[in-house]
Amino acid sequence: MKRLKSYSPYVECPACHTIVNDTNHKLIALDEPAPCCGATGEPRIMYPSLEVLKSLELVDNQDLNSSDELKVAIVFLCTALELLLENSLWKLLQLHTKSPQLLEFVLDSNRGRERRIQLYNKLSDRTLADLFNSCGLLTLLEEWTILSDLRNNVVHRQHLIMEKEKAAAVLRSVFEKCLPAFVAVHNDVQRRIRASNK
Repeated sequence: MKRLKSYSPYVECPACHTIVNDTNHKLIALDEPAPCCGATGEPRIMYPSLEVLKSLELVDNQDLNSSDELKVAIVFLCTALELLLENSLWKLLQLHTKSPQLLEFVLDSNRGRERRIQLYNKLSDRTLADLFNSCGLLTLLEEWTILSDLRNNVVHRQHLIMEKEKAAAVLRSVFEKCLPAFVAVHNDVQRRIRASNK
């Protein structure tokens, strides 16, 4: 079976906080201008966070032909997706309040994938579906819902609710799409932050 790729080619510019694709690792050189704003001189920030990358690596290390390892991969991929969404929501909420206590309260009051997607859509001028569609990832929300249902079933009943091969195909698709999709989300939130600072 072809292995999934768990490394990330993305880095965040410390000057404008735009995430760019650095597949060739050119931006390791501090004198290389960032393609987003031309900034030089500061190390670029790894994207996504180490916590997300560790979850993605755990997914990558599973043999998707094994039912047990497929279940592990499903749980950890859902965890990574929820962390990506939470990170973007945190930044979006900061546009509305500077109080860390209020930010935590709002996030704690909106637990679960569906509630957090609804919260994101209410706070943003573009829905997650619009953002995913804009980067050609039209089916990601639907596949994420399927994956989330599989995770819930695994956690509560310890068996898959669809054929292993179909579940593995959904997982592979979501795995390949999640980083480009959340790069688009992150960059859109940063666009709003820059506009609010003008």
